[in-house]
Amino acid sequence: MLAKHSNGLPPLFAPGDILFKLGEAEEARGNSCGAKSYYQQSSDSRQLSDRQAQARKRSDALACSAEDMERTLWRQHFEGRPTAIVCYYHSNAGEGVWHKACDDVNSIVRPLGADTTIRTQNLSPAQLKELQGGGMPDGLVEKGKLLLGILRRGK
Repeated sequence: MLAKHSNGLPPLFAPGDILFKLGEAEEARGNSCGAKSYYQQSSDSRQLSDRQAQARKRSDALACSAEDMERTLWRQHFEGRPTAIVCYYHSNAGEGVWHKACDDVNSIVRPLGADTTIRTQNLSPAQLKELQGGGMPDGLVEKGKLLLGILRRGK
């Protein structure tokens, strides 16, 4: 719901209402870091049912280490998100898909809930040139997917 209705769905709910409910859901699951994060976001967001003070109070009551909170925030970012991983090397010896790099990135983001696909096709010279120049080539990944890329150039 949050992804589809990031601005809420007036007059039913505002963004802070969704965040508050997500905090309650995470608290019920026993995930204090997830609940704390959503309550913090809720206390700073617009709500139809004014629960900002209640969200702050609930957030303050939950314990969570900085390390656990960082992992929770990464999980919230990647969870359920379609993610394309592109890894490519280009050197004097040749060029091609850099499988080890893609496997390493995938082993980090998949456990965080990302819905990953690894692009295994070689890049065209035009795509490689555009990426190396900081651009985003058309047709590199499906529209709506987060792109994580690792390019290696040189010896």
